[in-house]
Formats: sequence, C-alpha cells, structure tokens
Amino acid sequence: LILTALSASSFGLLKFKFFPSADRNQLVVDIELPEGTHVTTTDKLALRIEKKLKTISGLESVSTFVGRGTPLFFYNLNRIPQAQNVSQMILVFDSPATAKLQKENIQKALDQSFPEALIIVRNLDQGPPSDAPVHFRVYKDSFQELDQAREQMVTSLRQVSGSQKVRSTLGQGISS
Repeated sequence: LILTALSASSFGLLKFKFFPSADRNQLVVDIELPEGTHVTTTDKLALRIEKKLKTISGLESVSTFVGRGTPLFFYNLNRIPQAQNVSQMILVFDSPATAKLQKENIQKALDQSFPEALIIVRNLDQGPPSDAPVHFRVYKDSFQELDQAREQMVTSLRQVSGSQKVRSTLGQGISS
C-alpha cells in the first residue's frame, strides 16, 4: 500500500509529452516574404540567410528550396504550395543535441538580421503535421470577404500580448 501511494504521488514529477521531438540532427527553416514578392528577391534573401547560417558551430549543411518547400523527407512535414515569396531550408547538424541547442539562437539571429521576412525555425516533431501550435480556419462566401476577414483576424491576433509569428496561409501560390 505504501509503495502504491509513493508511486502515485511521483506521477506529478514525470515530464510527459504526447508527441515528443524526433531527436534528429535537423531543423527546418520556413521563410516567407510578403505576397507578390518576386522570386529573385526571395532567392537573394535565401542566399543571405545561408551565408549567415554557415557561421554556426556544428552546422554541417544547408539545403535551400526557393519558391517551394522541401521534399517530403519526413512523414509529418506540411506541403508548402509553390509561391515566389516562400523558401524553406533544411539544416543538418553534427548531432541532435547541437540542433536542439542552436534552435533558439538561430531564430533570434534571423529575426534580428532579416526583419523583412517571417522566419520560423522548427524542430522535426512526432505526431500529425502542424506548422503552428494554434490554427484558425475562416469560411466566407467570396474570396473578397475571406480576405477581409483574414486581414481583421491577423491584425487582431498581432495585438494580443505574447503572440508571436502570426501569419496567414491565404495566398494565390503558383498553379502546378
């Protein structure tokens, strides 16, 4: 009985994550410029980001995909539609520990150095694909109404204390 009580009381001390990190030596970097940005501008920005990243200790390689997302090399990556204003990078480190250690440093450095872009540095996590911890879906009868509602929502969410990296995935993309 005492052993059972001790076991039950220790549950609060356990760290539990429903979908743990994949413990990989890779990070994914999403880069988004304003809709309508020409692909040459996106490419130039990606090259500048690559140059900055290559100074990071423990980084072995950077693969960059401009105008589209990475190939689906991991089961839960979201497919990014082709668009001239987007780029995605795969960063490969010498170890999973290095990737984990560098993630926040990279995010801060890129945010400070490239304020013209929305940049999100992500781990490869287990579980269903997700590009953000919170999602909102808006439905309207016309594209114009949808765009207006999207703009109101994004503006409102950016004013919420503590909100970070608010973005909309409503865009034209490039037909394939």
